[in-house]
Amino acid sequence: MTNNDLTVKEDNMVAVPDYLECDADESAKALGMTKDEIQMDYITIATGNSKAVAEGFAKPKDLVCMNSQKSYGKKLDVIVLKQEKSWSKELKDEDDQSFKPKKFLNSRDGLFWNNGDELTDDDKWKASRYIFYVLLAESSDVIPKAMVWKGGSKKKAVNFLNQLLQDTNKRLPIYGNVYTISAVETESGEHTVLAFEATRKGNISRDQAIRAKQAFDQIKLSEMPTTGNDQSEVDLD
Repeated sequence: MTNNDLTVKEDNMVAVPDYLECDADESAKALGMTKDEIQMDYITIATGNSKAVAEGFAKPKDLVCMNSQKSYGKKLDVIVLKQEKSWSKELKDEDDQSFKPKKFLNSRDGLFWNNGDELTDDDKWKASRYIFYVLLAESSDVIPKAMVWKGGSKKKAVNFLNQLLQDTNKRLPIYGNVYTISAVETESGEHTVLAFEATRKGNISRDQAIRAKQAFDQIKLSEMPTTGNDQSEVDLD
């Protein structure tokens, strides 16, 4: 429900008067937060033994956001703002079997890890991943969420990138279309995994275009936060 002065936000969030709306980046700067301190919401896939299912807010194959503990169901419409390729691998200590938070090495150039070590040829393939930064098509939020496509999703990610390229060749911006994301079973080596898949739904609306342009202008030249702990693909075996 809206009137001339109000813009309704997603779900149970309080409606914010137009005159109070501001740039999320400016709020973060005013709070003294760096990009590394901003928690990126990752859209992941729930399985039968995942925390989302155990806590009762999702079913297997649902697309979920663990930070907000929200399930989007089996399909989710998104608007793509940006894609970055990066590399990440978990640091494992075979001699220490105690439970500790996972630690990761990350790379943005595919040549060197953030600790200065060089990536091996094996690292360059196995640790690669595609990160899509998206807006939810049916939300009024202008803060992007991330989907990480790796392992069995990588071939689908390349297909998705080529679809995006074809769509932009039609003189549309990268955010000019809505894509439906779902979870599908696919083979990854000797395992069957759940991976993301995208299909084009159609052009965005005028209202979506205004919101997407605002978000796109904020992140198109920004270096987004990098983390390895994204749980973006899950093993079914």
